[in-house]
Amino acid sequence: MNEYTEVLFTEVSGKNGDLGVITLNRPHVLNSLNHSMIVALYEQLKKWAVQNNIKAVVIRAVEGRAFCAGGDIRLTYERALAHDPAAPKFFYEEYHLNRFIFHYPKPYIA
Repeated sequence: MNEYTEVLFTEVSGKNGDLGVITLNRPHVLNSLNHSMIVALYEQLKKWAVQNNIKAVVIRAVEGRAFCAGGDIRLTYERALAHDPAAPKFFYEEYHLNRFIFHYPKPYIA
């Protein structure tokens, strides 16, 4: 696992190759994705896409009432009200990640 605690990345060894495992860890907000998580997910998925040992990727939630509520719209709204320049980037980055996952070259199990 890495030092980032809201989204965790591990690799599980298997007989026919390894599995990349993503664990969402924000149960208090239904595992909704914030900007940092989106960037971390994209960067890790890019790495696993070209790693020959990774045969598939699984995304799961640590626990809680929901797997993932999607993007953290409430946080983005609050940042937009505060005129945070990163707020509009959230939607661009999130849709970019969604498109990347849609075209992912390996099985992606959610």
